[in-house]
Amino acid sequence: MNKQIILTTAFALFLIPAFASAAPAESNPDFAFQHPARTQVVYRVERIKWIVDQRQQAGDFTRHQADALKAEADGIHAEEKFFATRHGGRITATEQKRLNWEVDQLFRQINA
Repeated sequence: MNKQIILTTAFALFLIPAFASAAPAESNPDFAFQHPARTQVVYRVERIKWIVDQRQQAGDFTRHQADALKAEADGIHAEEKFFATRHGGRITATEQKRLNWEVDQLFRQINA
């Protein structure tokens, strides 16, 4: 029994730091301060997904339509993450403008 406790403790001591270092950047409390352009885009994408959920619950969208719109929003978020990998965690003003344009197009789809 003691051997099992020792092995479990040793296992936890080695894995907890590994998992902690693999935490996403968004969990960092200073993320918004350090990356305001990314934060703005991510907020707008999450806002779209929330609006789609609300409109689906109200009956404006079918489940299929809502899933398609949220998938498009997730694609914009993935693109934002890709841009950030090329610039050490930041996005350029041009990339931010492009992402915001894509978000605007998605808002137009939702409100059409």
